Amino acid sequence: MPAELWYGAILVGRLADVFRSDGIWYATVDVAIREPVGELERKLIGYVAFCTDWNERQQGADPPDADEFDRYADVIDGGWTVHTGTVPPCVVEDPPVFFPGGEVSWREPA
Repeated sequence: MPAELWYGAILVGRLADVFRSDGIWYATVDVAIREPVGELERKLIGYVAFCTDWNERQQGADPPDADEFDRYADVIDGGWTVHTGTVPPCVVEDPPVFFPGGEVSWREPA
């Protein structure tokens, strides 16, 4: 199933190997935004990189605190959708979580 992850009108990434397990969606992601065009793109690029790093640090002896996400509150609180060719696109309930190795997960409203 070809799919894309969007934040508002900005294509964040192209999704592959999409599947759902226990109410959570998983995929590999090819991040589409590389160069910030404006402040929002800069923030989204930062969120993807931060989230990936944060999840990698979870494996260490001193895991990071969830409060570190507070600086991205404006992109965490809504605006995310997954487009699969269906209309309307699927709304993402919680912000997508990016992991090392190009993986991402998200939840849709129940």
